Amino acid sequence: LVAQHGISSRLEIDALLSQATDSDRRTSALRKAVDLLPELGLLTRENLEVTVQEGVNSRFVVMDLTRQGRELCEIFGWQFVESDRVRAVRLFRGPGEHLLGVFFLAAQARLRGYMALVFPTPDSPVAPDVLLERGAESRFTFVEFAPQLSERWKESGNLPSPPAFFT
Repeated sequence: LVAQHGISSRLEIDALLSQATDSDRRTSALRKAVDLLPELGLLTRENLEVTVQEGVNSRFVVMDLTRQGRELCEIFGWQFVESDRVRAVRLFRGPGEHLLGVFFLAAQARLRGYMALVFPTPDSPVAPDVLLERGAESRFTFVEFAPQLSERWKESGNLPSPPAFFT
């Protein structure tokens, strides 16, 4: 999932593994197996946290391949795609809570049948956070935690057209 599809979200990994094995998402055997991958040095694990209001915290776990994990995938002959996490490290220069929101939006969209690309147009003056596509529908999306901040995106009509397709 991480190597071939670029998925970094633990939430998404758990959901897709439970679908593939026809088991409950909270099955401890699957969770323990995924938890072992960082311990074995195959994946990194990072906790992104945000405090929405005093006493209300949210945590989102992102994972990515280590060098050892990449080597193992090469042994299996798996092709790599750039993961959400690698793309974020390369393109994003903002606060951690914003990154959490971007990853959460992308994960939730994919679980609902959309293709999602984080940070799709890094050279745009008004860089969107996620490109969502499903069928003929294609939409740039912005993540904001405060309603008053969302007003600035109403003026962002000068974005380029989303690409017809991406992997």
